[in-house]
Amino acid sequence: MSIKIQLTDLGHRLSIQKTYDEKLPHYEFGKRITSPITKKSLTKRNQIEAPTVRQPSLRQERNSLESTCSNISSSTTTICPEGFQYIPFEYCWILKENQTFPPLCPYPHFEQDYFKIKQVQQKHSNKTFWVYGSRNTSEGFPEFEWISKELYGQTILKNVLIDHDNLYGKDCLIVKDDQFYSSFCSEKHAFICMYSYSVLNKSKAIDMCHTSNYHYCILADYDLSNQKCFCQKIDNSKPKRNQFCEKLAEPIYPFQTQLLILHRHNFGDNKCWIGLDKKNPNLPIYSWILKNEIVNYTAWTSNSKCKDPFGVFQFIKYSRPLNGWTLSKDENISCALCEVSVEYKQPSLTLQRIEEYIVLDIDNIEAISNLIDVDFYDIFCFSDSNEDGFKERLPIRISANYKSHSIWIPIISELPSYYWCEAFTFASYFAIKSNTILAFRYSKNFGHEFALELRSKLCKQIDLFANKEYLHVSRIIKNTVQRSLNIIQSVRPMRGYYNDTVQGINLLLHISTRNNLESAAEHHKKLLEILHNTKSNFSLEFSALLNCDVCLPTNTSTIDGEILEWPETRIGAITIPSNIICLDKTYFTPVTKTCIGKSLNGAIWGEQRGNCYSNQTYSNITEKLFNLTISDMSANIIMEELISITEKPFNDQVIDIHLISVILKNLGEAYDENFNISRYVEIVSNVMEFDKSYLGRAQIMLNSTDHILSSLDNVLHNTNATSINSSKLLVEIVDLTENKIAGLGLFKKTPVTSDFEDFYTRFLYQNTSLEDLMATEDLEIAMYLPFYEDEKPRKAVFTIFYNSNLFNGYFQRITFSKIVSVSTPGFNRTLSSPLRILFKNSVFINETKDCSYWDYGIDGVLISRYGRWRTVIPSEIHKNFIEYCEFFHLTHFGLFLRMDGGGGTPGNAFEVLTITGSVLSLIGIIPIFLTAFLYSNWRNRTGNIILLNFCAAITFQIFVTFAVYATKSDGVACKIVAACFHYSVLSEFCWMFIVAYLEYRRFVVVFNNPKPHFLKKVLLFGWITPLLPVVITVSISPDNYTFDKPASVCHIAKLYFFSLFLLPIILILINNLVIFIKIIYSLSKPNEELKEIKQSRNYKFEILLAILLFFILGFTWIFGIIAMLGGGSLFSYLFCTTATLRGVILFLFFIVGNKETRLFWSKRSRYYVDNHMSTVSSFIKHIFSKQDKTDDKV
Repeated sequence: MSIKIQLTDLGHRLSIQKTYDEKLPHYEFGKRITSPITKKSLTKRNQIEAPTVRQPSLRQERNSLESTCSNISSSTTTICPEGFQYIPFEYCWILKENQTFPPLCPYPHFEQDYFKIKQVQQKHSNKTFWVYGSRNTSEGFPEFEWISKELYGQTILKNVLIDHDNLYGKDCLIVKDDQFYSSFCSEKHAFICMYSYSVLNKSKAIDMCHTSNYHYCILADYDLSNQKCFCQKIDNSKPKRNQFCEKLAEPIYPFQTQLLILHRHNFGDNKCWIGLDKKNPNLPIYSWILKNEIVNYTAWTSNSKCKDPFGVFQFIKYSRPLNGWTLSKDENISCALCEVSVEYKQPSLTLQRIEEYIVLDIDNIEAISNLIDVDFYDIFCFSDSNEDGFKERLPIRISANYKSHSIWIPIISELPSYYWCEAFTFASYFAIKSNTILAFRYSKNFGHEFALELRSKLCKQIDLFANKEYLHVSRIIKNTVQRSLNIIQSVRPMRGYYNDTVQGINLLLHISTRNNLESAAEHHKKLLEILHNTKSNFSLEFSALLNCDVCLPTNTSTIDGEILEWPETRIGAITIPSNIICLDKTYFTPVTKTCIGKSLNGAIWGEQRGNCYSNQTYSNITEKLFNLTISDMSANIIMEELISITEKPFNDQVIDIHLISVILKNLGEAYDENFNISRYVEIVSNVMEFDKSYLGRAQIMLNSTDHILSSLDNVLHNTNATSINSSKLLVEIVDLTENKIAGLGLFKKTPVTSDFEDFYTRFLYQNTSLEDLMATEDLEIAMYLPFYEDEKPRKAVFTIFYNSNLFNGYFQRITFSKIVSVSTPGFNRTLSSPLRILFKNSVFINETKDCSYWDYGIDGVLISRYGRWRTVIPSEIHKNFIEYCEFFHLTHFGLFLRMDGGGGTPGNAFEVLTITGSVLSLIGIIPIFLTAFLYSNWRNRTGNIILLNFCAAITFQIFVTFAVYATKSDGVACKIVAACFHYSVLSEFCWMFIVAYLEYRRFVVVFNNPKPHFLKKVLLFGWITPLLPVVITVSISPDNYTFDKPASVCHIAKLYFFSLFLLPIILILINNLVIFIKIIYSLSKPNEELKEIKQSRNYKFEILLAILLFFILGFTWIFGIIAMLGGGSLFSYLFCTTATLRGVILFLFFIVGNKETRLFWSKRSRYYVDNHMSTVSSFIKHIFSKQDKTDDKV
């Protein structure tokens, strides 16, 4: 007997033919439906089946629909995603074939349980598999090491078969039949990607889902890089199902339903809403709400009723078959499963040395995984302090329950060693890495550290690194030197590299000597003599022996043969000769040498900059200052001499400022109980009244003002409690053991001030109210010390600088406040509470200001560096123009107008102006190129060819500028972008030079005949000449192109910016300015040949020409140079506004303002309009003629 059921869907009548004795189709648990029931399939079925019979009753129809959800078979799926195999009761795995290294797995955080993986590999004995380990050759660690998390960074100790005929480049490992082989990483082999859901779900990743008082959450997937959770929310008020959460859970894949059933005991006996709908009550078709897709599998419970429209997940703790999907009306349910998405912020690791500890600061620690052991974060720290290998993993584990983001790690060695940490994150396949720092525990026994670089030729049968033969080399070195010289403390292998050019290795060893009061130069000489006589079985070739901290004393000579003695100098520092004054014969600036290199490879002298004659004469002041640097007089007598020099105005030169910094350093080293600290502070105060431009030049050339700050800090730290007032510098040194002082305030005596005579200071105490202090009208600055819970410092040093003259970075920033310094000598701890500073500021009230600190001195790898302002956070604005800042370390602090592109700030405005002007320039340049394309006579003229090349240079520079703004991190891309920007700007200026030359010939020379091959010469000059500075910069070091984090821009670094970027621009600007003056003068003077004829000047033409030349000869860059030298934000605005509009100016003058091009475009426009209108007219006539014919027929 057959029936016909009439169903209505979207207004269409559909028929379904079935017999009573036939089993109706049902959705079996876990079975994917290959042909989902759709309107189309139902219609097709109706076409091929037998004729229909009478309509069933409504009750029969309802019963039929309900029966489609019954008779559910038992589960046939696992907790593994589709395509994965299941290993009860923990693992899911998939075989990935033809993979290069590193292999690509579906999700991060695959397991490396060697026993389980080996079981799978044995089932595929005909395949070779990647071992998850390799050589870290890029960083100089040539041994095979594990990349898998459990053994991360540790040496692979299993014996590896090496192909000695193809030794070099085989940096990866494969395994076959439990034997490891070296392999090229580009080869293709299989890999087992294995996952453990229980490990993932027990980690802190699940904590990220508990954001809205959920009862219980589980991970909804294995992919933590796109993490989603299913979270149970219970609301006993039983709201509508769409009121529980933003997104109901949708277990789209069978394994997700299995995961929910697996955790049924945690969800309790509940029915919870899910994102499943039966959109049409009359059809057994089910779909996911947000996906808007028909389900492709079902998981109905054995007691499901399908008459209701909304999906529910039923949990029954102790009856597995009753767990799964069912349907319900939108009522009387107090539970929902919500889908929660998790986005992790990028974490970072930062190391710093404090006393005998290394402090690891972790930002966004919640993104660090804890998958190896749920009790500990997956953070590993390393050092190269070990004599038995290149590096070792430190026995440090950080508890996953550790609440502080700062971890204190004890320094393990008395020898200078590198430390770094690496960590795995939930959202990535690969580990992140901290900065690398150099640290050691202070010891009186330690003398000096030297880097020995050597090469060793190898036999084919020996891989020096795989068999740890390099340890024999270091022991030979140590034993040989020890026999001759008993000062060796350690010989350590630091880095190693394969060198296929000589069929051997490059090995870097560090030799540490004991302290026997001899200088580094004396130890170096003795070591060098012994090492030259060393022989071994490894054919050792010594390449270099360098000190790791300083460049050793050396000599050069003046032009006329006088000896220049260069003193011992720390890496990164610039120095002058110590025996005579030597100013360059051309520029009259100090002749200098820079100590370059790295502590790892050793210090070397850079090229000498400039030269002099020994018999040059210098100013009386310079002679006096130099004599004081080598004087053996007492410190107090030298200070009196120096005060008499600095208190009177004199023509302060760079050499004079640097000599003062040397004297102040020498005075600090001679500190004793008779030292007159007040006179020392007075000298620094006098220097602060020098011209800031000269102080800035001395800092850029010789780091002089940083040396002054460092010397002042050292002297004050050695001074007992005192109070010192000078015109530009205030010092308060407080003994914190005898009183309860909490800070220091600076107050005005009078509204108008010129120095500190118009101010007074007052100590602040714990009971001093911050709000009351802010309300004080005459408050200028307040400094509140941090709150110390346990041990507190014995002494605090407060220093207030009236101006910022001693703080000179490469890029000047605008400050509105005094500069303050707070330090606690001998108490170097990470602060648990902040140092709070209040600054009075009544300038640029609506602009964002930055709380900044002066970062200078010795960096994390013990290299001298130039100081710069670094921003911590924006300040908070309070009443009475008070700006509030917090800091978690102690140094020099200031308040600055934000210039780094923050939202709503001048930096952001500069970027907007630059981008807007650049886009307008591009819009202006396009018609110029279009004119050249359409007008052959115009484009073939020499002048217009040069104009087109000039436009091309501008266009290239604009696109490179966009790339500069888009590049936000250091790396190869940053270096390429910076080099392109360097080239594009210089190329544009070369074309400006060419344009200036053409305009000179046009308006000054007038009748000069064109030179032969002129066009070829200018093309070469415009495009090839700018390459030379770029090639020089790259050849010296590609690292000269770097990323400036505070400015968030890629640029050319340090002195190369001035010598190879700014200097060519200034020279071209000077040339163009001379030509500009000559052109204006030539136009203004009367023509001698026509002097008898009355001549009238065309002032309009001269003004327009001057405007054009101002833009196309690059004079807008004068604003930028002034801004860079401290001219303020006004010149920055002028530069960003004018320098980017040159394309618009070219369009206005050469297209709009040129009669010939105007005529050309007017003809083209008339032709287009006439032709277009005739076409339209013909079309209209055609339409109307058809209409007329139709009317006639009608």
